[in-house]
Amino acid sequence: MTQPFHALKNLARSGRDVLQSAWLHKHLKKQKTSDTIFILGSGSSLENIKDWSLISRHDSIGFNFFMIHNHVPTYYCIEAPRDPDSRNCMKRLVLFKGDEYWRKTVPLIKPRAGYAELYFLFKELNIPCHVVTSVTINAENCSELIKAIEHHNRHIIYRHLSIMHGQGVASIETISNFCVRLGYKKIVFVGIDLNNTNYFYNEERYLALRNKHLIPSTDQVGAVHKTNDPQQKYGHMIVTDVIRCYSEHYSQEGIEFYVENKDSALADFLPVWSLS
Repeated sequence: MTQPFHALKNLARSGRDVLQSAWLHKHLKKQKTSDTIFILGSGSSLENIKDWSLISRHDSIGFNFFMIHNHVPTYYCIEAPRDPDSRNCMKRLVLFKGDEYWRKTVPLIKPRAGYAELYFLFKELNIPCHVVTSVTINAENCSELIKAIEHHNRHIIYRHLSIMHGQGVASIETISNFCVRLGYKKIVFVGIDLNNTNYFYNEERYLALRNKHLIPSTDQVGAVHKTNDPQQKYGHMIVTDVIRCYSEHYSQEGIEFYVENKDSALADFLPVWSLS
């Protein structure tokens, strides 16, 4: 009886997960107030933005250590750092930002090693957070990637679920697909530089936070971001090739990708969105 029992248990768990994912997809769509969404990274170019009023009038999604910034996005995607010290730093930041910050956004946690520590931290704070299903494709090239993406987008079950899927090379590419699934028509990358290894929170004005151990150390080496470095990339594609692939594909569906920083590596092929 052991095997049938475990099979039924796994089936029940699977069914429950599907129902929860379907509910979350509907819930997140209800938060949508605009056809435009800004994906907020942590590149040093973020420091050049002095007026956040245009971004505030639309939806936005921050991720990872963007929480060091004062802007509160519509959604917040959290991916537990692999490095234990950085993960502990993120936990301290979650506590530092406090109840008022997290109740103004929708915390979303990607299930990867160490995520449970962050999930239960939110639970202890009595702040609603959601685990989002993550699917890594790791295709050989653009055509293979799009074929797999379209399978998830059009599948009778998958298309109604809350899924962050993509090549798996960087947070911004899975988040951009997530935004497409939520129905956004204009997706703007902000603070996504990729052609250097600098972060906005390394500026001197964040020194007080650094002294409180609220600024993470970096594992970046070399001249460009590791997700855009052919020698350090995860899998078969660098992130700029993945975003180019998505941009060209989704343009056929009337979905437009932009980048705010004219000096970003993405500006080589994406139009620049002016905040002025």
